[in-house]
Amino acid sequence: MTDAVIYVLLVDDDLAHALLARRACFKNSPSCRLTHVTNGEACLKRLTSEHFDVVLLDYSLPYQNGLEVLAQIQKLESPPPVILVTGHGDERIAVEAMKLGAFDYLVKSVDLSHFEMMPWAIQRAVEQHRVQIERQRLEAQLIQSERFAAIGQLASHVAHEIRNPLSSIGLNMDLLADEIAYGPEINVPEAQELLRAIRIELERVNDIVSEYLAFARLPRFEFEMESLNTVIQAFCKFVEPQLHQAKVILKTDLDPNLPHTLLDPEQIHRILHNFLKNAIEAMAQGGEFAIETRVESDRIILRISDTGQGIPPSDLQRIYDPFFTTKKGGTGLGLPLAQEIIKQHQGTIRCDSVLGQGTQFTITHPIQDKETNGQREGEKVIN
Repeated sequence: MTDAVIYVLLVDDDLAHALLARRACFKNSPSCRLTHVTNGEACLKRLTSEHFDVVLLDYSLPYQNGLEVLAQIQKLESPPPVILVTGHGDERIAVEAMKLGAFDYLVKSVDLSHFEMMPWAIQRAVEQHRVQIERQRLEAQLIQSERFAAIGQLASHVAHEIRNPLSSIGLNMDLLADEIAYGPEINVPEAQELLRAIRIELERVNDIVSEYLAFARLPRFEFEMESLNTVIQAFCKFVEPQLHQAKVILKTDLDPNLPHTLLDPEQIHRILHNFLKNAIEAMAQGGEFAIETRVESDRIILRISDTGQGIPPSDLQRIYDPFFTTKKGGTGLGLPLAQEIIKQHQGTIRCDSVLGQGTQFTITHPIQDKETNGQREGEKVIN
C-alpha cells in the first residue's frame, strides 16, 4: 500500500477479528487510520459526522446484519466504498451485497489468509473511488461549460428572433400614431387592423421568450402517482377547439390496464402540446393526430403520430439539437425540451418518419411503483 493516509471504518463485533484486521492494515500501511465500531448504528453515526475513505463491514453484526447496514449506508449523500466481509460459504450473501452497491467482498478463511488480501482490497477500493469522484467532477465541469456555451448561443438567438417582431410592432405603432394625429377622421377598421397586427407580434414575442426561458431554465419537476391516460384525456379535452380549427381529427387508443406511475402531469401536458403544435404545422390542410398507450413488460409505451408531410431522413438525426429548425419563425427548442422532460422521467424517445406519410414518436417510460425514491402514493417528489 502507499503512504497516503487512508481512513478506514471497521464495523465488526468480534474484537479478535478487529484486532487482526488492524494489524494487517498497519503492517502494509503505517499511515492507515482505522476506527473500530461494533454495530450498524455506531457505523452510521460515525459516517454522518466524520470522513472515511472506505468501510470494512462484517456481515454478522448484532441487531442488524451487514446487508441491512449496507443498504442504509448507500442512502447517505456521498457514501464511501464498502467492502463486505462474510463467513465461509456465504457467497450468496456476497452476491447480494454487490447488488446493493458494495464495492467488493472478502470471505473469511480458516487459515486467516483473507487478512493478507484485506489491505490490497482497501487500497483498490479507495483508488477506484477517487478516480470515480474525479471523473464525476470533470463531467460536471464539462456540463457546466456546455451550459454556459448554450446560454451564450441562446442569448444570440433570442436577440435575432425578437428583433423582427419588435420592428414590426414599431412600424405598426408609427402607422397607428399617424392615423390618430394626422387623419381628419380615424379609420376605425384600419386602426383595428393595425392593433390586431401589433397584438399578433406581441404574442409571438411572448411565445419566443417563453420557449427560450423554458429551455434555458428547466422547470421544477413535481412527480406524483398518476395515470398517463388521465393526463392524456385532460389534454385532449383542452385542445378540442384547436383541433377543430386546424381540421385535425383526433384518435386515441388508451390501454385500460395502464398502471399509475410517477410523473409530472404539467410537463407531460407540455410535451403533448408541443407534439400537437408540430403535427398541425405539418398538416396544413388538416389530417389525423393519434395518441396510443400500451403496457409492455415493466414499461409504459406512448405513441404519438400524425399524417403530415414527414421529416427528411437527413434531418432526423438533428431534430433534438437545440436551435435546429426547418420552420419559418421556429425556435428549434420544442423537441430538445421535450427530450429533456422525458429524460427527467427516466424515459426514452424515438422518432420514425416517412416523407409524405407522417411521423411517429415512441416514448418509453418505466413503471415506477409507490416506493420509488422513497415516496408513497399521494406524496410529491420535487427535483
